[in-house]
Order: sequence, then C-alpha cells, then structure tokens
Amino acid sequence: QLHVLLSLGPDHLVGSRVRREPEDAQPRYTAWLNGVSDAQLKLQRLCECTVAMPTWFCARSLFDGLDGFCEAGPGAPEDLEFFYRHLRAGGSLAKVP
Repeated sequence: QLHVLLSLGPDHLVGSRVRREPEDAQPRYTAWLNGVSDAQLKLQRLCECTVAMPTWFCARSLFDGLDGFCEAGPGAPEDLEFFYRHLRAGGSLAKVP
C-alpha cells in the first residue's frame, strides 16, 4: 500500500483485499469488496464504501487535513463520515491488486 500511495500521491486513500474472520461471515459482501475494479471504486463510492475501512492506508497529512475521525459519540459512523469528507475534498481512491 505504501508503494501505491507513493506512486499516486498523498491525496489517495488506499485499500486492499479483505479476509473475514470467521471466513464464512458475509461471503457476498466480502466477494464484492475483493472484486471491486478501479472503475467501480469511483462509480460505486456513493452507494457503498468501496474501500474496506480496516484496510485504509493514507498519508498522515490527508488524515490530519480532514481533522481525523469525527468523535460525535456512540453509533456515529466515523469511518463513513471520514470517507465522504475525503471525497468532498477531492480525494481519490485506490486499491492494491
């Protein structure tokens, strides 16, 4: 992920494939996440978070520039809220192969 981020630039949020524990948890969602193409990262970004949050890798400057995660309280979707702030700020998405 570091190599991808360095090659694309610090405005990218870089994800990777996921493996669920237990392995049979949410098999359709896991297959979708792992099969998202580069084009789908952009096309489907407003329907669903196309980069699984546990795999996010980004520059500290990106995270700090967006003021990190929102700490609004219990039940707040801080990851999704950060994802959308990143997109509104013109940020890009990428995924390692």
